[in-house]
Amino acid sequence: MKYLFNCLLLAAMLLAGCSRAMTGEAPPQVLIANTIYRSTLCGGQQAAPALRWIKAEDAYREMYPVIVPGQPDGRPASAPVVDFSEDSVLLISMGQRRTAGYRLALSSDPLRLRDGELTVPVEWTEPADGLFVAQVITHPCMIITVPNHDIRFVTVVDQDGKVLLSGEVN
Repeated sequence: MKYLFNCLLLAAMLLAGCSRAMTGEAPPQVLIANTIYRSTLCGGQQAAPALRWIKAEDAYREMYPVIVPGQPDGRPASAPVVDFSEDSVLLISMGQRRTAGYRLALSSDPLRLRDGELTVPVEWTEPADGLFVAQVITHPCMIITVPNHDIRFVTVVDQDGKVLLSGEVN
């Protein structure tokens, strides 16, 4: 009986491998992103959730002080160094929110790249219904670095796999 079970298990594994090979579907490539900024009070005043893909240092240096608050003495925030020969930058924004309790962070799951489409898993947190929260305008966002690859399309998904944002890489 044990021999029969092992044979059936082996056959099922072979069939699963063959079906993947027959469809020509390659497994996704896993990419590691790094968060370089995350806050509930991002500048830029985007009313709606948004994505922005940045491939060039000059665009990054222009965007960073708009999103990140300056120093208490009035100096603009200095952007962390990004090697654009190795990485690109992705800004993910929740847009304007009317209360506290909204947060955005990278998920512990890795980014996955398949056929030019990058899937970015995030923890997209909203306050629970009926929860007492401060009435304050917030703009949650995060800025991450992503290794350069042939990325043509980005999809941001929440912890439940729901698509939140998507768009072509310019």
